Amino acid sequence: MSQLEKLKLNHTDQARKREFVQQKENGFFNCRIVTGNGKLTAEEGIKICELAKQYGDGEIAFATRQTVEIMGISRENLDLVKKEITEMGLIMGEIGPKIKPIVACKGSNCQYGLIDTFALAEKLHQLFFVRYHDVELPNKFKITVSGCANKCVKPELNDIGIVGQLIPQIRSEKCVNCKECVIERKCEMHAVYKAGGKIHIDTKACTHCGQCMNQCEYGVISSGISGYKLYIGGRWGKEIKAGYPLSKIILGEEQLLSVIERAIALYKESGNQGERFADVIQRIGNAEVEKILLGE
Repeated sequence: MSQLEKLKLNHTDQARKREFVQQKENGFFNCRIVTGNGKLTAEEGIKICELAKQYGDGEIAFATRQTVEIMGISRENLDLVKKEITEMGLIMGEIGPKIKPIVACKGSNCQYGLIDTFALAEKLHQLFFVRYHDVELPNKFKITVSGCANKCVKPELNDIGIVGQLIPQIRSEKCVNCKECVIERKCEMHAVYKAGGKIHIDTKACTHCGQCMNQCEYGVISSGISGYKLYIGGRWGKEIKAGYPLSKIILGEEQLLSVIERAIALYKESGNQGERFADVIQRIGNAEVEKILLGE
C-alpha cells in the first residue's frame, strides 16, 4: 500500500471515528442517529429497526441526548449504514468538541407545557446543530429545552438551558376578597398571598409555572406573558456545576435565538481548548457575560 493510500485510509478512519463509536474489545461499531427534537416518524423508526436487524445486532438503544443508536455494526458495513441513513434525511451524530444534539421535553403535548418544545428544539437543531456542524468549539456544548418549571430535562446542568415561562398578570379590580382564595391555596410554591383584601404574588418565589391561570372564577388571573428563563454554564459529568439563570426573563423567540448565538460565539472566541462554557463564564465574570449575551 502506497503512502498516499495509507493517508487516505487514515483520513477515512478518522471520519468514521467521528460518526461511529467502536465498541470495547469486539471490534464492532455503534451508529448514533440524531432525532433533531426527540421525535421520529413511524416510518423512520421502522427503517432504523430494519437497519439494526440487517447490519447490526438486532437491537437499538436510546442515548441520553435523545439520539438512537444502532449497535453491533461490522466495519465493512459502516459505509452502507451511513448511505441508508443519509438517504432517509437523518443525521449521524459526531463525537468531539461540537454542539451536541438538542434535547427537549415533551412540553408540546404535556399538560404542564408552556411552550412548543418540539418546534423550538427543531429550530435550534437547524440553526445551531446543523449550521455549526463543522465548527469545532473548545469543548462540547449542550442545549436543552424544558417546557415548564418542572424542568424534567435538567436545564441547569447544560451549557444553555431554556425553560418556558408564563408570567401571571393580576387583575386586582376583579378580586372580591374571598374568605379562602383558590389561587393562594393551589399555588405549590406559596408565592400567592393576600394583603389588604387583594391577592399578590411574591416575584422571588414565583416560578412562572402557569398553574394559577384561570383558577379563580372571577378572572383575577386569566392571562400571562410568555417568555423564557435561560440558564447558562451548567455541566454534568466528572465535574458537576449548576448553571445560573440570567437576571431577565427573555421575551420573544427572536431574542432567545440571538442570546444563544452570542453565547456560542463568546465560547468559540474566548474559550481555551478543553474549557467548558462554565469555565469561560467564571473567568470573564457573570455580570460581564450577561451584558454580552443580552446585547447591553
